[in-house]
Amino acid sequence: MPSLYLGKIGGKKGVYEVHAFTYKNPFRWLKVSEISDAGLFKKLLEKRYKILEEGSVIYCSAIQPDVKKKIESNPHDFREGTVHFISLDGNGGIVSGMSVAADIDERGLPMENKWKPNGYPEGVSLDPFREKYIRLNYGDHRNVKPWEMVEIYRRFRIKSHEGNIPSRLGMFTGAYHLLSREPNKKREIPTYLWVFDAILPYFNLNRLFGSVLLDPVIEKPLRLISPGIRNIKMEKMNSKALFYKGEKISRNVKVPYPYKENNELKFNIRDVPFLDGVVDTCRLEKEIMKNPVLLSPIDYEGFNWKDKLYLRMVSSILARRVFEDFDGNIVVNSINKLANRLARWVTGSKIWDFSSVGDLINKF
Repeated sequence: MPSLYLGKIGGKKGVYEVHAFTYKNPFRWLKVSEISDAGLFKKLLEKRYKILEEGSVIYCSAIQPDVKKKIESNPHDFREGTVHFISLDGNGGIVSGMSVAADIDERGLPMENKWKPNGYPEGVSLDPFREKYIRLNYGDHRNVKPWEMVEIYRRFRIKSHEGNIPSRLGMFTGAYHLLSREPNKKREIPTYLWVFDAILPYFNLNRLFGSVLLDPVIEKPLRLISPGIRNIKMEKMNSKALFYKGEKISRNVKVPYPYKENNELKFNIRDVPFLDGVVDTCRLEKEIMKNPVLLSPIDYEGFNWKDKLYLRMVSSILARRVFEDFDGNIVVNSINKLANRLARWVTGSKIWDFSSVGDLINKF
């Protein structure tokens, strides 16, 4: 059965295809025959194991590789509501991947792992976020609905493509279109809340997509905080912890670090400070539409003009359709087009073809 082809991205250094797939499950309006791909799923699990075998860390507490089968899997990989995204090189090899678990009912996301523990540690509960986010951020007195929220987990890239920007941008572009843009097109509930937990460098990377710290967005008063590495300090208490303006913002996660002994894969467990974050693509879309040139409505604490410049550049790739939806005067439209072309040139993403996914009705 085939995976769902989402598009391609790249330039002189390589062009990458972006695919989405499940394992023997439908995904929203897509039938099993349209998105399930057992072959690619097996390659994904093998690639995760290969990364561990090479000594790289997957920053997650629930790593349980199968040494005999040489795969690394999680119970959530197989559940309905989970979809996997990959970028493939010209030879059909996986160069980057991530898994996304939608919150569809009471079973729980990987971050809290209430659904099927299987010996995995239960993480931070997302129930307070479900109960408070919509009320505090949108003034609507309800909880987060099924399909409105997903968690990103098991994100990776292979060593030989560490500096490859298009493969990762393409993966997030495909995810944004399938999870948010396409449901809007079909009059379905869009998946616009992306939650994640990450080490500091990965959180800093996610700021390029507009991420903010999770806990402050469900507090009174509401705070949109997106501190960069330069503003965060690490202190040693009982263990390492991350602080922003004197406030502890991290929680410790026991992470398995791989090593080989007598040619056998083993792990050392270390306490690592993680940050919980969220990207609200609905909020970002509205802010972009208000001022697509300068993004002036985006006013996050800890976000300076350089951060906003990077966000504008990355948004030109991920949310290109949002900029094209904007119908301003000739000058603004011209600046938009020029900025978008410049962003594709700087990121090596001159080729950008996600034309069949994420188009608005009667728009393109």
